[in-house]
Amino acid sequence: MLPSELLIARRRGGTIHPVFSPLTPERLQIAEQLIDAFESWVGKRRGGLMSALEAYEKGYDHRFIRGLVTLLERRCTFETRSVIDPILARRMVFERANVVIDEARRREVLREVAVSLHISVDDLEESLWADYEDKIVLMSFTPPEPMELLRSYNLSVTQTLLFKAMGMDFSIREGFQEIFRQIRYFGLIYSVEKSGETYRVHLDGPLSLFKFTERYGTSLAKLLPAILSTDYWEINADIVRHGDGTRILKFHLDSRDGDKFPRYAEREKFDSAVEAKFFAAFNSVRTGWTLKREPEPIVVGPYVFIPDFGFKKDGMSCYMEIVGFWTREYLKRKIAKLKRVRQRMIVAVDESLACSGIGGLGQSKDLLFYKKEVPIRPVLQVLRGIEERHTEEEMERLPPEIKSTGDIERIGAIAERYGVSVNTIKRRPPEGYKVIGGLMMSDGFLEKLKGIVEICGSDRYPDVASRIEAEGIPGPSVILVLEAIGYTLRWHGLDIEEARIVKADPRKVDR
Repeated sequence: MLPSELLIARRRGGTIHPVFSPLTPERLQIAEQLIDAFESWVGKRRGGLMSALEAYEKGYDHRFIRGLVTLLERRCTFETRSVIDPILARRMVFERANVVIDEARRREVLREVAVSLHISVDDLEESLWADYEDKIVLMSFTPPEPMELLRSYNLSVTQTLLFKAMGMDFSIREGFQEIFRQIRYFGLIYSVEKSGETYRVHLDGPLSLFKFTERYGTSLAKLLPAILSTDYWEINADIVRHGDGTRILKFHLDSRDGDKFPRYAEREKFDSAVEAKFFAAFNSVRTGWTLKREPEPIVVGPYVFIPDFGFKKDGMSCYMEIVGFWTREYLKRKIAKLKRVRQRMIVAVDESLACSGIGGLGQSKDLLFYKKEVPIRPVLQVLRGIEERHTEEEMERLPPEIKSTGDIERIGAIAERYGVSVNTIKRRPPEGYKVIGGLMMSDGFLEKLKGIVEICGSDRYPDVASRIEAEGIPGPSVILVLEAIGYTLRWHGLDIEEARIVKADPRKVDR
């Protein structure tokens, strides 16, 4: 769901119409540019990313851009990067300062605290506010496809609208068993009737309740993807709109608009809480690996084996089996059978479900014992090892000399040309080229850009950026290019229009 202030809807008579994003080439290009901006900002601070993204709001509906940014932020992992804990740093500085002080006393306090912590004054200042929203660092980002992003935006607009619903009616002809299961799982208040092959369901809306409206509204919104993923559906709702007096407006949507929304597979079913917890915990890490419950069967001699989980990424695969009650003999037989599987297999064993001693099983890096819940870290270690070997194998397949088709080229295009992953190309770029975000640029081209900046005649960021963009550099990559050729931004407030281009101090390291 999107924040309510980003909801875009038109009222016509007594009807409300959400303003969905059209799936046009222009909108897809905007979505792709925003995705590229997030990808290029990994390892940098959130505040700079948000400032750079403000440029996209000019010329477009700012609520649409902010809606896409909100969805993309949910695919990010941010972390605080500092030498010491920011809370500790602030507490020590404030306790030492005691009262309001001038700049000289402030520097003295910082020096005293830095000495007591055995760090530099610069590191202390850097740590003081490192946990603030604009200072946290984008550590990882899982990019969606541009079409998926636009469809997710349309879904979120509809879900946000339903937060103001007095009630919702929907009709479906298939998939009712799964939808009904979710209705009960979410605890929604409902009534249902069947007419021929059509099920008609009425759901109370969050605004029809006296309490728990936010929780109930969230549950109602979570049901929407299951409805939209069927072939035939129709939704009608009564939406409360405030403003010039409270009004009840009608909302209608049906499967003729189905191509505007993503289609979701049915909600994962698990044999145990352990599997459900692992599934949720693994997906929250956002490693780039796709985790699937009960993937395709694996033939092992005369046996057919269906693992509990399958991991997939860029042609790599790994499987995991979670063992329930077991004896030493049973586990030894299972391990012996799994050794015949060509794919990498992790076996997770609950120590508390042992029906005999665990001695004599031997050591295996893929045999994982756990208590209560499967730990994520050892599984990630196995997957990282697979990635490392995969990259090494790709490096060996690469020809001695990798070539680019011009002064500037997408890394993805080079990787596709050589049949390897993007990470492999980043490890061994073509000679005379540098990796700049998601692009590869020649040293000569970067020197040319440096010359353009030097003779620009203005140090205003918009002036310099327009010159660089004229050379074929996408807007989101301009700041990265400037850093690569030895420049940085000096901010004057939060408006990027007021930022100035200055030569970077080679002694400073971006943290």
